[in-house]
Amino acid sequence: MLYLHTVVMSVHLCLDAYNTLVKKFTVFIKEPASSDAWTGSFSGSSTTTATAAFPSAEIDTVKRVVYDEATRNIQLTGFDETNVQKGSLKSVTFDENTFATAKVLEQLILNNLDLGMLPFGFLPTTISLLTMENCNLANFPSQLGNLANKNLVTLNLNKNTMTSVTDTDSAIAETLRGLTTLNLADNLIATFEVVLPLITTLDLSNNKLTEFPSAIFNMTNLNILNIAGNSINSLTVTSAQYNFLRKLSSASTLAITSSACSSSTATDVLDSVVCVSDDFASLSDESSNSSSGKSTLIIVVIVLAVAVVLGTAGFFLYRHRMKNRGYYVPNTPDMVGIATPPSANNTPARNWAGSRGRASSQQRTPAAGGRTPRSSIPNLLQLAGFSDHGKKMFDAQPRRNSAQSTLPAKISRSRGSIIHSSVVQIPSGELNYTRKLAKGAFGEVWLALHGTDLVAVKKLITVEGTSVQDFVSELNLLASLSHRCILTLIGACWDDELTDIQIVMEYMDSGDLLSVLRENSPSVLTWENSKATYCVQVCEAVYYLHSLQPALIHRDIKSRNILVDSKKGAKLSDFGESRERTVARTMTAGVGTARWVAPEIILGEDYSELADIYSLGVLLTEIDTHQIPYQTLELEESMIVQQVAVGKLRPKVSDTCPEVIRRLTHECLQYDPSLRPSAARVLQSLLASPLFRHPSVDLTEE
Repeated sequence: MLYLHTVVMSVHLCLDAYNTLVKKFTVFIKEPASSDAWTGSFSGSSTTTATAAFPSAEIDTVKRVVYDEATRNIQLTGFDETNVQKGSLKSVTFDENTFATAKVLEQLILNNLDLGMLPFGFLPTTISLLTMENCNLANFPSQLGNLANKNLVTLNLNKNTMTSVTDTDSAIAETLRGLTTLNLADNLIATFEVVLPLITTLDLSNNKLTEFPSAIFNMTNLNILNIAGNSINSLTVTSAQYNFLRKLSSASTLAITSSACSSSTATDVLDSVVCVSDDFASLSDESSNSSSGKSTLIIVVIVLAVAVVLGTAGFFLYRHRMKNRGYYVPNTPDMVGIATPPSANNTPARNWAGSRGRASSQQRTPAAGGRTPRSSIPNLLQLAGFSDHGKKMFDAQPRRNSAQSTLPAKISRSRGSIIHSSVVQIPSGELNYTRKLAKGAFGEVWLALHGTDLVAVKKLITVEGTSVQDFVSELNLLASLSHRCILTLIGACWDDELTDIQIVMEYMDSGDLLSVLRENSPSVLTWENSKATYCVQVCEAVYYLHSLQPALIHRDIKSRNILVDSKKGAKLSDFGESRERTVARTMTAGVGTARWVAPEIILGEDYSELADIYSLGVLLTEIDTHQIPYQTLELEESMIVQQVAVGKLRPKVSDTCPEVIRRLTHECLQYDPSLRPSAARVLQSLLASPLFRHPSVDLTEE
C-alpha cells in the first residue's frame, strides 16, 4: 500500500492509493464515508475530535509522488469508480510536473477530475496513451502540442464539453495527426475539420454534428468509425465515398437513415442508409462556383466518358483473361468472383475460393531457402525416416463429401454472395440438433446428427451488413481446401435468399486445443503421448496452405483455432471473416489474436507467410506451457502489443521444454521476418527429431 499525502483543513490525511502492480499506480480520490475516522495524532479545529467521523473532509491537493522507476501506468480517478454522470467532478489541485518522477510512463488515465486548467509540465512526453474522461475540457489541452512527433498514439477525451475540432492550433493538430485512436464521444462537437492520416479508430458518437464530416473521407487508414447519436439525418455520397464507408469494419456505427433518398439512390451500408449519387459532387461544385460551372460540367462529362470507355475495355479484357485461366466471372457487378473447381490432377488449388475468407491469398516469389516445392516432399519425408506409405499424409487430392443429397448441384446467388456448385446442399430436415457447442456475436455452433454421423453445424444468426457474404466466403474457402489436418467441410444448408444458411463440418470430440491444454496438466498431456503429434499436424496444415498457388495465409493461428479429436488428432480451423489487423484493432482486441500477431503486422505491414510462422511459434509456447502467451505478466493488453511491436517482448517456453521445440520457437519468433524459417523447414525439423519418430496418432490413416 502506498500513500499519497494531501492537505485538508490544515490536517495531513492519507489519500487512498495503491500499486496494483509494480508498473501500475492507481488512485481513487473519493468522498470520505461516514464511517471513516482519523485515528492518528490530531491537532485540528475545536469542532472535531481525533476519532470523529469526517464526512465533510475534502481532498484538494495532490502533490508530487516519487514513483517506482518501472512505473508504466498511472490512473487517477475521482470518486469510487470511473463510470459517473458527466459533469460530476472532483476539484483537485496538482503540483507542477506532477508525474516528473515517472520517467518511463506510457499510459496516463484521468477520470472525473476538474482539469480545465493544467499546471505546467502536467502531461509527460513519454506517454503513448492519454485518457482524460469527464475532466471538464472545453478545448484540447494546450500541452497536447508538446506531444507532437512523440509517442502518443491513443487519445481518449470523451465525456467533456468540447465544441469543435479544427487545425487552428498547428501544434495540437500535429499531435492529432500522429494518432491511431481518437475517442471524442459524449462532447458537444458541431464541427470536425481535421484530417487524421494515421487514424484507424475514430469515435465521434453522441455529439452535435448535423453533417457528416467530409474530412473523414480522407482518412485512408480508418477502420472503425462510430458517429451514432448525432443529428445527421441524411448523407449523400459519391460512389468512391460509398466504397470508403463499405470497407469500414462491421464494428463501425453510422446510424443514418437518409429517408429523403430516392429509391434509385438509397443504399445500405453498415447499419445505415445513404444516398449514392456521383452527380452530387459535380452539382455541389457548380453551385459553389457559378462562374466556372459550365466548364466544370464539361470536364466532368469528358472524364466520365473516358472512364466509361476505359472501364468497359478493361472489364472485357479482365473477363477474357479470367476465362483463359478457368475463372468464372459473374455478369452481375456486385457478385463475388470465384473460379471453377480444380480438377483432381491439379497441384493443390484453391483459385475458385471466395475472396473474403480470413485466410488471404497472395502471389509471392519464393525467397531462397523459402517455400519447399511440392516435388521435394518425398525427399523431406525420407530425410525424416518415414516410409513411402507415410507420404500419404501430404496428399491433397480432392476429398469426397460424406453427405449425399438428392438436390441438384447449383450456384446460389443472393445479397451479393454466391455458393459454389461443388458445395453439397443438405436439406435442413436431415439434421437432428442435439446441443449448442458455442455462440458468438454472429453465429452459433451446434452438435447434430446427420444420419448416424455426428457433425458440427455453424449457423448464421445475424443477417446484416456483410455477414452473409463473409459466411458464404468462409463456406467456399472450406470447400476449396483438401487436407487431412484441416477441418473437413461436409456440406451446407441454405435457402434461395440465403437468410437461413448453415455450414456442416466434421465434429471433433475434444473441442479446441486451448481447452484441452487448460484441462490437462503438462504431466498428464505430455509430448510423448499427444503434444508432439499435435505440433506435426498443425505444421502439416500450415505447410499445405503455404504450398498452394497462390499461397494461402491463415492470419489467425492460435490454440483456440485448433480443434482436437481423440482419434483424429489436431486440425486447423477458422477460415472465417477476413479482418485487416490494424494497430488500433489489435490493441483493443482483449485477450485475443493480438497476442499471437507478428510485430510487423502490428506496425501496419502486409501479411505474408512469415506472419503465420510467427503465430506458429507462439502456438508452440502454448503447447509447451499450457498457458496463453504472457499469461503470467501483469501488463495491460495495449502495453503487450506495444512491447511486441518494438521487439521488447515475446513469449517464452518452460524450463522443461524439449530442445527441438525451444530452438524452433526461437527461430519462429524472430523479430526480423526474413530470419524466420519456412513452414517446410519447421516441418522438416519436427519430423527429423527423435521426439516425433513415434507419434501417438497414425498420421497415415485415411
